[in-house]
Amino acid sequence: MFKLIGKYKDMSFITVGDGSTCLLWSDAWHGPPLSIQYPELYSFSRYNNVSVSTFQDAVHKESFFYLPFSVEAFGQYQTLLLDLDSLNLNQTRDSWSYNWGSGLFLSAKAYQHLLGTVIVSQVFQWLWKSSALPKRKVFFWLALVDRLNTREILRRRNMDLLSHNCVLCLFNEEETLRHLFLDCPFAISYWNMLGLAQLIQPNLFDTIPLFSSLINKPFFMEIIIAMFWGIWSARNDVIFKNRSHSLQAVKIIFKQELAWVTLRANKSVSSQLKLWLDNFV
Repeated sequence: MFKLIGKYKDMSFITVGDGSTCLLWSDAWHGPPLSIQYPELYSFSRYNNVSVSTFQDAVHKESFFYLPFSVEAFGQYQTLLLDLDSLNLNQTRDSWSYNWGSGLFLSAKAYQHLLGTVIVSQVFQWLWKSSALPKRKVFFWLALVDRLNTREILRRRNMDLLSHNCVLCLFNEEETLRHLFLDCPFAISYWNMLGLAQLIQPNLFDTIPLFSSLINKPFFMEIIIAMFWGIWSARNDVIFKNRSHSLQAVKIIFKQELAWVTLRANKSVSSQLKLWLDNFV
């Protein structure tokens, strides 16, 4: 817990009352912590955790330092004494406030402060707003963050396999996430069913927006997720069920997935999706 005290103080400041719980050097009671404002003087400090009240009440304040001072430290010492002359301690308790303008500690605000501003790809928003089955959403999220258990991932985890190559093609290529879903000849033929293969980019997050533009349907994300699931299912059928794979078999899986989506989507999207599926060859 004490390892996080520095991060806590970065997001907080203290209003001095009696000064008994306010640390002279490390708490932000007079702008930035004095250890930052007066680094040369701080380097001469004997007691880094002295409270403001203890230092203020001391008659011989120089006893808190290793002497003699350097020229820079002595100048900062004089400035510190002037700062303390304007400080009036009272009988109220020291009080803490936070950078978000409140005296109330809020976990959400602290979390935001610690992480900073994180730019999230719109692809994730499309994913979680889609009407795909929850398990398929998790599956696709794992694909997006490259945590799906492809053979490359298993190799990186030191799992011993007879082969780490893709089972959907004969090119002796390692089954990486990109190869399996985008570069494999079988995957390219599959994407070509919708005329999407020519839009594949080096980055998956650049590819999906292009797919969405060409599909141009309110259920484009559901289609993309179902396409990914079809490839993954074909791969698993070969590995675990010793079945042969074909585009026709994957198309059946694809249509079954979207049929499930029609039961979950709102009426407007569901009716459009049913019509689209009826016209899908």
